[in-house]
Amino acid sequence: MTIDASTVNETQTHRVSAILDAIALALSLAPGLWAIFGTGFRHLPVTWALALALGFALRNLGLAWRVLAGTALRPATVWAMLAVLIALFAVVFVDTTAPGRPRQGLFAHLAFLAALASLVSVLGARKPGESAWAILCGLFLAIGLLPMLEGIGLAKRFDVLDQLRSESPWTYFFVLVIIAGAGNYLPTRFSLPALILGTGLLHHLRLLWTPEGRAEWRGEYWYILPWALAVSISLGAILARRPRKFETPAPFHQFWIPFRDAWGAAWALRVLERVNQSAARNGWPERLTWFGLVGSADSNSTTGESIESQDSKSAGELANSVQANVPVAFPNAIALTATLTVFLRRFGDTDVIRKF
Repeated sequence: MTIDASTVNETQTHRVSAILDAIALALSLAPGLWAIFGTGFRHLPVTWALALALGFALRNLGLAWRVLAGTALRPATVWAMLAVLIALFAVVFVDTTAPGRPRQGLFAHLAFLAALASLVSVLGARKPGESAWAILCGLFLAIGLLPMLEGIGLAKRFDVLDQLRSESPWTYFFVLVIIAGAGNYLPTRFSLPALILGTGLLHHLRLLWTPEGRAEWRGEYWYILPWALAVSISLGAILARRPRKFETPAPFHQFWIPFRDAWGAAWALRVLERVNQSAARNGWPERLTWFGLVGSADSNSTTGESIESQDSKSAGELANSVQANVPVAFPNAIALTATLTVFLRRFGDTDVIRKF
């Protein structure tokens, strides 16, 4: 009996990745647990644990950038890497002597804008056009800096933290962007990381909204957004490496489920509608739902019972009997798989999408 060397290497790589993911998750969770049950983020070991967790997050995003080669999600990954890198600066280069730590607040806000640009970039992640959309995300980042620059200009001092704010119109705009970006992944396998990241972004926005008189206590809370980035990316990496089990028909779901989870609800629902339109136009009985392809019951099959005997059963028992005895087939699964791959080519290499 021979063992394939590539299989052994793949198994070892998977084990190493699992160990590193566990370490990254532990490092990212430690600051939050210490802040809840301890005395906040002020202790140096906790700060460096968060910095190491962000380093692991940057590594995971780099691996994701390599895996996403040939797809339209790469620009979003670059923006996420930029957000983590800036958050790392916010954690390491802290001016503890200034009330409220204005330098840390500046870096945290830049990380906030880069994270929003990453979420918005996903909403335009299709080919062609992903590069132009990435440029628009850069303009979005510049526009997001205007309230901060305005406040600093009014104060004529960089270290006045009370001028680092977001007024009501900007705040409402950012809230809508956070809901659209993070909510895009709530129906997917990445729902928990999206919820954590969205909560961290909203908390950061709360620190900027009418901050008069809060300079003293805001300093330590700038850590919340970097912590949310580290935890969400660590959880996302663990979930991304978790093996999948595809339902029948497996070839179709090997394309649909990874695409749905990687691109989120905005694009998945649009592709779902296009696939169902094609199925209806060709007279195919199958339909695509969020959870996968469903077939229609065979109209020629029966449950083997007379109408009189069915009258004596409750509605629930009859429904269970029909569901257990009527077969569900996918006679057009191959054609539907081909149709789906045609639509997915707008988003990148379909062979790459299938491996997500």
